[in-house]
Formats: sequence, C-alpha cells, structure tokens
Amino acid sequence: MSKRSSSTDVLETPLLGDGARPSPFGIVTGLLATALAIALAWGLSHVSEHPSVLGRYSAGYAAVLLVLALVLAVLVASVVKPVPWLREWLTNGYLLFFSCALAFTAVEAGLRMLNPWGVDFFHQLPFHMQGMVTHPQLVYAHPRSVEYRLGANRVALDSHGLRGGELPLVKPSGERRILALGDSVTFGWGVSQGETFADVLEQTLASHPGTRWRVLNAGVNGYNTRQAVDYFELAGQAFAPDIVVLTWVDNDVDDAFRPNLATWRRYPTWPDNLPEALSRLRQLSYTFQLSKLLLTAQAAEKARHAPGSALASVTLHPGWVAARSALARLRDACRAQGVRLLFAVASGAEPRLLEAVRSLGIETVTLQGAWDAVPLADRFVSRIDSHPSAQVHAEMARLLHQELQRRGWLERQ
Repeated sequence: MSKRSSSTDVLETPLLGDGARPSPFGIVTGLLATALAIALAWGLSHVSEHPSVLGRYSAGYAAVLLVLALVLAVLVASVVKPVPWLREWLTNGYLLFFSCALAFTAVEAGLRMLNPWGVDFFHQLPFHMQGMVTHPQLVYAHPRSVEYRLGANRVALDSHGLRGGELPLVKPSGERRILALGDSVTFGWGVSQGETFADVLEQTLASHPGTRWRVLNAGVNGYNTRQAVDYFELAGQAFAPDIVVLTWVDNDVDDAFRPNLATWRRYPTWPDNLPEALSRLRQLSYTFQLSKLLLTAQAAEKARHAPGSALASVTLHPGWVAARSALARLRDACRAQGVRLLFAVASGAEPRLLEAVRSLGIETVTLQGAWDAVPLADRFVSRIDSHPSAQVHAEMARLLHQELQRRGWLERQ
C-alpha cells in the first residue's frame, strides 16, 4: 500500500521530477520569472519625462523597477537553490495571486455583461486620440482627411481638419460662412456626422433664398478659449467667415489639455513603453473604470455640500484672465475683418460671465433653452456622459438660427 504524500513532501520534491519532467511549482515559477524578466527589460528601456534616478527614471518609476527586480530575484533564487520555507511561501503566494485573478476575472466578466451605468462609454475614449495630432502652437489639432469611429458614431475630418464635408479654403462668390469655434460641444462629441448643431444650422440656412450658407465646424475636443482663439488667428480667419460663433463651457478657463499626459491613449497602436502598457490595461478594465466613476461621484457630492466650495463665478477662476484676454483678441480680429462675433454659452446663464463678456463689446447668447426643450432622459449622449445629445444639438441650432435672424445677421449684405 503506497504512502500518501504530504504538502511538505510536495514542497521538497525537486523542480524536475523523474525523467526531467518539471514539477508544477517549477512550471509556474519559470513562467512568472520569464514574464517578469521581459517586463523588467522593457521597463528599463523607458526614460521618464522627469528623470531623477540615474538620469533616466523618476523616483516612483525607479521604485516600480526595483520591486520587479526583487521579485524576479526571489523567483530565480527559489529555482537555483530550493529552500523549503521559501517555496512554501511562494506556493501560498501563487494560490493567493491566482485566486484574486480568478475573482477579478469573474467580476470583470459580470460588469461587461451587465454594463452598469453605461460604463462601456470609457472604452470609446481611446478612439478620441485618433482625432488629435501634435501641434507646435495649439498643443494639438485635428489630423486632415481622415474618417474614423468615435464609439458608435462616425467622424469625418476634411482636408482642413474641420468636421464636415470638404470645402475650398477660398470662399466662392455668393457664399457666406459661419465659423463655429469651441471644444467638444462644438465638435459634437458623442453624436454622429450630420448631427452637430453646425450641421443642423447649415441645413436650416439652406432654406434662405439667394444665399448659400456654409457652417464650418472648427470645434476640437478639449480646447479651451485660448486655443480656440489661437486657432482662429492661425487658420480660422483664412476661411473668410462672415460670422464667428464661439461656444463656451465653464472648463474653457482651464489649462490646455495635454493628450500625452492623459488617460486617452492611441490604442490602435502598440504601446511604446511599460507605463503605457500598464495604463492601457487599467483603462480597459470595467472594474477600474466603475470604481473611478463611483469615487468621482462621491467626491463631487462631498464638494457640492462643502461650505464655500462652489465657485461664485467662472470669472473668479484663475484662468479667466487669460480667457478674457483671448476673447479681446478675437474681438479685435473680427472687427478688423468686419466679422460678426457671437459668444454662445452652451448651458446655464451666469450673469457675471455674460456681463464680463458684454463689457468687451461682444454679443452674447445662452443656449440653455436647447436643454430645457428636450426631456431629461434624452439630453445626454449616455448616462455617464454629460455632452449634449443629437436632440439638444438640433435645439441649439434652432436657437442660434433665431438669434442670428433677430440680430439681422442673416440679411444680404
């Protein structure tokens, strides 16, 4: 009758069994050590943006590399010179690791099937980067003559980087143009080609007899007011617009968005380095995204109820001075070219903001009525994305058309 093996016996068996067959412990250790060695070699080739260790790595990144090296050393040591207590410790660690991995996989699979709160929205964000290329003055700009999917929606950028149909740079005789400046609201984040307020406004203006109107959508996701004005000075004014509509949202006073430092990555390409690969794995996880969403909502709720936490006016924001200066530049450029300028607040109607813009000699309008005209359930592109839906875009176009008519800006000149 054979004697039953104990756990201690298993731990004390050699890495290679009879006939040079590797033991389960040896297989697992070898695979993990190989994976760690590859990750460490890849990680060592990276150079941090702000190196402080060995002239190559940041302190935090150097610590990550050190941990990888130490774990790899422990695994190699357990193979080169087996020690019962180390192998027992590693065996328990393997069991814990794979148990956690199995539980995480089960949670991740459940979230992907249930998709609570529309968390799959975050998987659309990587494709955002298909619409950005580095620009020396604007930080980033649209590529030209490309078409891609932004989630479920089609995006087409013409040879000038504008969202819409192709048009010549030189304005044809008899044509009048409206140039729409702004960020993701103007661009039409979350709505498909032909559904932005610029598209709908152009369709509406087609009913005006005797004049061909073109509405140029120069909105770029993430642009602040300074970037929008810089774009007008660098490229927008070359289209010879008759009217400029700058759409405003409160985060337009923030610093310029830095795509390479954000979590929106160029996912269609292979990651260039280990930090990029780890970031992508994290961003692709529904578990991570849902956890981040819940934490963000909790923090926002606390901030909303904190005494004195709300900014009384966006004009008190540190970035307002630069935004105001940019608006003054835009006003002067439009006046010099005989171009009408309209400052359109995408939502809300903060009196101090409107008063500050009017004091610059810029006409204003609020598009809050577009939101109010659409049922609450249909106002947003998804349950966790507050960008305006196609219905709201259509109402924005209707309000802008009314405002332009009321001011007499659509009359023949």
